[in-house]
Amino acid sequence: MNKITIIALFLAVSSTVIFTELALQDYLGKVYPSYQKEITAKATSSFQNLEELFKSDGQQPQQGTQPQASQKEVNPQLSGSLLVLPDSPKQGNETTKTKAEPAQEKVFQQNYLSSLLAVKLSPQKFNQQLFQLIQIDSPEITGSNQLVYKDQDRVLISLSEIDMSSESAAQNYLIELKALAESLPEITTNQTDSFFEKSFYLNHKSKVDQVYLIGQKDNKILAMYYYKNFHPSLKVNFGQ
Repeated sequence: MNKITIIALFLAVSSTVIFTELALQDYLGKVYPSYQKEITAKATSSFQNLEELFKSDGQQPQQGTQPQASQKEVNPQLSGSLLVLPDSPKQGNETTKTKAEPAQEKVFQQNYLSSLLAVKLSPQKFNQQLFQLIQIDSPEITGSNQLVYKDQDRVLISLSEIDMSSESAAQNYLIELKALAESLPEITTNQTDSFFEKSFYLNHKSKVDQVYLIGQKDNKILAMYYYKNFHPSLKVNFGQ
């Protein structure tokens, strides 16, 4: 006989003996009530001994529940197959503060230029046109401002500053403005880059006493219109 056959026979015999004994005890309990009482007493005594054993260890479990350690008292460790971590400190409802970016300084400073040119420059709402000739329209524009000096109703100085979304956007828009200027019937252009980082003049055939100039610096488009007597002062401050 091999081992598997022997084990199978042993299990079969053991099962037969156990079930026979259970049936016999049940039968004797019914026929002889005193025998049933003796069995019950033995079971009660065994249970009490088991209960005393748990009490002596101080670990008597509650029926239907299992003792659980407080999560806050458990250090980071492996519990079974799970990693139990302590509670992280609460941060409340603190509002995250982001550092605001400083406002970019204007190129055309009203007070400084008014003193330099000995005139009173005043802010004026930019009307989306340069020199009343070129319409300004680009999704890359983020802001604009303008300073003007008038003698009665005649504009002697106009300084326009247009903020673009980036330096590359300003460089590309300067090229576009030059093409727009060259498309005008009485205008020719002359790029000298003598102002700011890059710049070109607009030469008006019928207005020879005025200077028209468009340039680029950083992320800004800068346009200047002025009479020629103001040229030396502006050249010193914004020229190269």
